[in-house]
Order: sequence, then structure tokens, then C-alpha cells
Amino acid sequence: IYGVHRNLNYPLRRQRQMCIRDRYNNLGKIFEDNKDMTKAFEYYLKSANLEESWACNKVAEFYRLGIFVKQDKIKAFEYYNKAIKGERRICCHYAFYNLAKYYYLDGYLEIEKNIHIARNYFEIAAQNNIELAYYELFNILSLIHI
Repeated sequence: IYGVHRNLNYPLRRQRQMCIRDRYNNLGKIFEDNKDMTKAFEYYLKSANLEESWACNKVAEFYRLGIFVKQDKIKAFEYYNKAIKGERRICCHYAFYNLAKYYYLDGYLEIEKNIHIARNYFEIAAQNNIELAYYELFNILSLIHI
């Protein structure tokens, strides 16, 4: 799985880090389900800081919507982008949808409207079974062909 690495403990350390970030993310979900948004945000943030894609998307949602934290759409944008930087097979594809819908489709502050990026991100989301992305793609394609 891992390439040749001089430090033989590297794969083990990387695996431990991945386990910790997944645990933090899972704890965030448990606290969110139990309506303890303070703890949920705390654990999602810990997991996001270890580059867990789903946690990055959740932290972005907290910032975009102002859940528990002061609303900050720029921080949300940064965390959504962090979420899509991971490996495609494990990244949170909702982050593609969220970036397309809330930033590129209409533009936001210094983020310029870009229908082509929005379409590309909706396509990635749709290919990964984000159903709302199909609706947005239909709307974009109908606008383009009018």
C-alpha cells in the first residue's frame, strides 16, 4: 500500500493519525445527533485539522450557516476547499455541491461567479450520488441552452 519509505514506522504513524481523525469525526457526529453543537464543532474541528474531508465539510457548514460560531462565509469557503483536496475515493463530495451552489453559481464577495466551475463541481457531486446536484445540473443546462 505504501511506497518505500526510509522510516519504517511511517505507515504505522499515518494509520494512527487517520484513526484519530476518524474518531474525532465520529464523536462530532454523535454530539451533533445529540444536539450538543459545542462539542460537535469541537470534534469536527479537531478532525478537520487532521484533514478529514467529511469533518472539513461539516466545519464549513457550521461557518456558512453560523451554527455555534459566528457566521463566516470566507472560512466556510476555505474549509469546503480543504474538503475537496483529499483523495477522491474518500473525500466528501457534498463539499463539491456546497462550493458550486453557495459560491460559484451566484458568486460571493470576492469569489467570482463561474458557471463552468459550478457545473464541473455539480457533475462530480452527481457522479457520487449527491441527488441535489442533478437538479442543479438540470437548471444550469437549461440556462445554457436557452
